[in-house]
Amino acid sequence: DRVGVLVGRTPARVVALLAVLRAGGCFLALDPADPPARHAELLAGAGAAHLVTDRAGAPVAGTGADLGVTLRLDAEGRIDPAGAPPAGTPSADDLPTAAGDHPEAAAYLVYTSGSTGTPKGVVVPHRAIAALAAEAAHVRRLGPGSRQLHLAALTFDISLGEILTPLATGGAVALAGEDVRRSGVVLARQARRLGATHLVTTPAVLGLIAPGDEPPELRDVLVGGEVCPPELAQRWVPLLGSRAGALHNGYGPAETTVHSTLSSCPPGSAADVRHLGRPNAGTRLRLEDRHGGEPLPGGTGEILIAGVGLARGYVARPRATAERFTPDPGAGRGGVAAGSRVYRSGDLGRVGREGEVTFAGRVDRQLKVRGVRVEPVEVETALAAHPRVAAAVVDARGERLVAWVVTVGDTGETGGGDGDSAGGGRGADGAGAPARALVGGEAGELRRHLEERLPRGMVPDRFVALPRLPVTANGKVDLAALPWAPLERTAARADAGGDAGAGGGAAPAAGAAATATERELAALVSRLWAEELGLEQVPPEATFFDLGGHSLALARIHQRLSRALGREISLPDLFSHATVSSLAAHLAAHLTTESGGGADEGTAPGAAPPPRRGADAGSRASTRRDAMRRRLRRRRATAGAAGDTAADTAPRSDSPDDPPSSPHREADESQPHREPVGAGAEP
Repeated sequence: DRVGVLVGRTPARVVALLAVLRAGGCFLALDPADPPARHAELLAGAGAAHLVTDRAGAPVAGTGADLGVTLRLDAEGRIDPAGAPPAGTPSADDLPTAAGDHPEAAAYLVYTSGSTGTPKGVVVPHRAIAALAAEAAHVRRLGPGSRQLHLAALTFDISLGEILTPLATGGAVALAGEDVRRSGVVLARQARRLGATHLVTTPAVLGLIAPGDEPPELRDVLVGGEVCPPELAQRWVPLLGSRAGALHNGYGPAETTVHSTLSSCPPGSAADVRHLGRPNAGTRLRLEDRHGGEPLPGGTGEILIAGVGLARGYVARPRATAERFTPDPGAGRGGVAAGSRVYRSGDLGRVGREGEVTFAGRVDRQLKVRGVRVEPVEVETALAAHPRVAAAVVDARGERLVAWVVTVGDTGETGGGDGDSAGGGRGADGAGAPARALVGGEAGELRRHLEERLPRGMVPDRFVALPRLPVTANGKVDLAALPWAPLERTAARADAGGDAGAGGGAAPAAGAAATATERELAALVSRLWAEELGLEQVPPEATFFDLGGHSLALARIHQRLSRALGREISLPDLFSHATVSSLAAHLAAHLTTESGGGADEGTAPGAAPPPRRGADAGSRASTRRDAMRRRLRRRRATAGAAGDTAADTAPRSDSPDDPPSSPHREADESQPHREPVGAGAEP
């Protein structure tokens, strides 16, 4: 049976997954953060018969999922009496023989973004998990005494590796909190508190941990899902080496079980994290050029993967399975079993002089954005379901996912209703259609529509309106000619949905605040946002996400803001107070309360704060407030100095108003560059 598991980050999550495996079932892990419609779609696509959950009520009621028994668990994994199994359910003693006796039996289902507009369910057998655990024990020394941090969202296959491999090798799983991936400070603190020794994540998340704040017991880190910057490797390799550990770069799609290759970098090693490294034990990797042969050094070819980590295929998708899982050309000779298959990854590899392989792009449109595997067609299909969208195309620009939309009523040869608005950009060839960045209510409407249908990592960061999509001579959408709309010129249009004040231009954010403290804080927040997002001006009532921000960018803001204020700011506050004015007001109230509840500097001179914690409480509060204001003024005075930005700015993405060249211009048009599919992919 296929069993859905919808459980939060508690011990019950681990209990539920193991219970399904022990009962001989195949689990489908669901992320509680995804919308109910997504849960229902995946449960229905998997043909799930049952659901194990810790959610109150009916989590998928009315969504079309046809489920049988639903078990409800408490936080420790005990069955809620109200959700007890029906009479006659077998006891543990009556369960079948351990599934290890059946290595080809399905262990779990994990869904990936689908190129046909719907997600694809990858069926992973027990033998693949066993092989992954053996590799982790041998190469990463995962075993008794190890604690691997469970960090990724449950819908990504790396999370299943985080949970199952340490348990299979005698180690432990350290359960991180919900928001840990959004803050390097929180990540380091939780890893330190849990005594984590092993970590699997993306380079972007690892880079959030500030130098000097590395968890002391962490000795082994595996990164993947995107290219690892050399400077990040240079920082972590010697540190982990001093702890008798190593940094590893992992590569491999979900269809080959978490990762298929590892490039390890022990201290003093000349290994390059850009290389895919050596295949896992029992795994074979080869490159095939367009003629079906192996490319010469310097040439490129599609990466084909075979061996014990190979999935069984896609659930209920025989055609897609046959297209991607093809007969192994080496089957029946050289020790390769007859009938063996290879997985055609769609990734391109380039062969170096020494035979090393580096990632070289994709043969199709598949994207990797901040470690999340995205098939643009799936997002485009969801966008097209909106009644105001006539056409849409989705592509990546740097680390941002961008949607270009033609709205109903805006089609035509000369532009739509707002075609003459300021901020219209043009394609690089100068012949593109006028473009308008959508902010405020317009972008919010599309974003909410998608958030009801897709995981957060697949919702575009930016929306650009066009009167028509650019096309090539043969009638296909010309991705390289998609125009860009600078935000700073269109930011004043944030009032389109009622999110900003009326007027011809956006007022400075600091001017929207009512008190001196709020004005100081608004100026600081506005400057940090502008630097992170590459804007000249930030409307006080436009949200961070409407302006093209995303969770990793907000994590960087969190770190810089905490340093500027000399204290840690609550990360959830940055999500719940997503405008400059709202955040400034919240911070002012919060800091004033912490300082002793005294009057704000904008009150009448001589006004005394109420007594608190003794007779001198008011003077202590005033001293702390004065220190905070002096710090804010120093930061503002040195905002343009190199020392300020160099110390506070982590490596970040391109400016959204000076975007990188389209990847379709940097590579051969038939083989556009894409980030690698690899371990650690997450939202």
